[in-house]
Amino acid sequence: MRYVLFDEEWGVFLGEAFGLGFWSKLDPVGQDRAPAFESEVSIKEFIGGMVPKGRPKKWWAFPVEASGSPEDGFYASMEACIKAGVPAWDSGLN
Repeated sequence: MRYVLFDEEWGVFLGEAFGLGFWSKLDPVGQDRAPAFESEVSIKEFIGGMVPKGRPKKWWAFPVEASGSPEDGFYASMEACIKAGVPAWDSGLN
């Protein structure tokens, strides 16, 4: 079991590149899966490392079924996220 990060205002955390975080309600950047963190503690550590103005305000860690590997990272499909109670998002891939 792993965890997906969800923020009330920003949506599902979908990843980061060059220090920018991508969230489902702000810019889903074509992502149909979400990074799956090892634990709620790892999410707290991740959030703690974000700049103050870029921290989620009200967030939850949803336990999800994930796939992947330590080398490539772990991800939860949108289907797995929905099954866990995470709201669906428009990936823009349709």
